[in-house]
Amino acid sequence: MGYIATKGRYGSLGAIAPGDFGAVYSAQRNEARRLFGETSFHLPGRTDINYPNLSGTYARKVIDYWRKDSKKVYDNSYRYGADVFGGLAVYNQWKRSVDALNSFLVGVIRTSALTVGDGLIAQESAKRVWDILDGVVLPMKGVQEAPTDWELVKESVIESVRDLATSSGVAKLLKLAVFGGLAYFGYSAYLKSKRGAQ
Repeated sequence: MGYIATKGRYGSLGAIAPGDFGAVYSAQRNEARRLFGETSFHLPGRTDINYPNLSGTYARKVIDYWRKDSKKVYDNSYRYGADVFGGLAVYNQWKRSVDALNSFLVGVIRTSALTVGDGLIAQESAKRVWDILDGVVLPMKGVQEAPTDWELVKESVIESVRDLATSSGVAKLLKLAVFGGLAYFGYSAYLKSKRGAQ
């Protein structure tokens, strides 16, 4: 289960960057397919879709992993805003998917996975887990690419310096001083809050 924990029986995350949700999810699916095989589901009007099977242990770890990561994003989603997800409709759908991951149904699948252990869980349950995770993980890609508050302040200061270099004036100097002062005091307050939290 190397793509679930950084240390484990099957290896580690290796070259995958922390927070690269899509890469971790793809690695988990590929690992599950390699370890447990796959099942083909016929969907009327579409071609068959293959889903990796899951052992009880692997299913529990995958569910717990994405519950934890999506909770972090969910708790900080006010910072990102709907635009990072591609719009309000996508953001609301993502929140519904996160709620589904934490639902009673997934709780039942997780509980039955505990009893199965290293045996395979029901194919329908494995399909359900992957379907829910598709809705949770894939929209989170924009979050990893979203700029932090400090990157936005830095861009603002750089823009002000460029404006100052192209035309002179007291107003421009005051603007630069204000932005520089805000950045300095904001960063100082941030460092103090980090020290206080430890």
